[in-house]
Amino acid sequence: MNFDKITNIITEILKELNMKLYSIKFKNEFGAQILEILIDEENLSHDIIEPINNKIIEAVSDELPDSVFLEVSSVGLERPLNNIEEVKAHKGGFLHIVSDFYKGDAVLEDVKEDVLVIAANQKGRKVIKEIPYSKISKIRKAIKF
Repeated sequence: MNFDKITNIITEILKELNMKLYSIKFKNEFGAQILEILIDEENLSHDIIEPINNKIIEAVSDELPDSVFLEVSSVGLERPLNNIEEVKAHKGGFLHIVSDFYKGDAVLEDVKEDVLVIAANQKGRKVIKEIPYSKISKIRKAIKF
């Protein structure tokens, strides 16, 4: 099994469909080996993912052992933001942040160089905080209810 070849095949299929591969990895669940493919697209439903799954299975079936299951899914609404560019693209959005300076949910107001300017609700009041990106241990999109 050639992981790089499988990854290239899947990337090409998604590119043809104007979709972006978020990640591909092997994982073990309940004693089964699974090739997990996460697609970075909004509004993916079962009706959209099923034909993609079928196309991928057809394209990589010769490369995957029969014992490996294929799982195609979207990253999800609360996906991690992996770099400063992804954070900047979410300006105005709701985030969950874990850092030495702040832990919780907030709105990303701005990014000045590598410093995030957030608006957080603390005891019913809007508080503006500045957090260096380098001091953030985890950051992801969040859903505001």
